[in-house]
Formats: sequence, structure tokens, C-alpha cells
Amino acid sequence: MDVNQFLQEVLNFEIGTSNVAFISLEELFIQFKEVAKVGELVNFEACMDVMDLLYEKEETSLLFSAPRSLAASILVTSYVITVPKQQWEFPVLPWVSSL
Repeated sequence: MDVNQFLQEVLNFEIGTSNVAFISLEELFIQFKEVAKVGELVNFEACMDVMDLLYEKEETSLLFSAPRSLAASILVTSYVITVPKQQWEFPVLPWVSSL
């Protein structure tokens, strides 16, 4: 891939426009792992997959205006997807709401 092709892909897909959401997601993920043992079970790759899915939809531009809320939503979604239901012991929704 040459530089021009890479730049074109960046411009076409607005890669990096949710960098703030990504940074917020990383921070929340680290905090979650620190406050809850079950945080170790959340798969960060699943968080990235959810974020990728959001990139594919044009309607998410409103979500990107609130990056902290977007990051919290992605973390909760990944929690539900990757942590076995039998281990849902941590009150993730109240924790995220309190941030």
C-alpha cells in the first residue's frame, strides 16, 4: 500500500475521527479492570470490533459528539458479549453511570 492510497482510505473512512472515544474506551477499560475482578474477562478486541461496527454506520456521527458515553456503551456491550452470564456479578451499568 502506498502513501497516497493510505491517505485516501483515511479520508474516505474518517479513520481517527473517534480517537477521543478510543482514548476514553482505553481509560474506562483500565479502570474497570482495576475495580472489578470480572473486568479481566472483558475482551478488548471485542471492544474494537464494536467500535468498527459503529464506524460502518453513518448514523453514529451523533454518538461521536459524546465520546465518553460512546466509550461506556462500547465497554458495556463488550462486557455483555464476552463475559459468561454466570459471572455477571459486577454492577457494570451503575458503575458506568457514575463516571
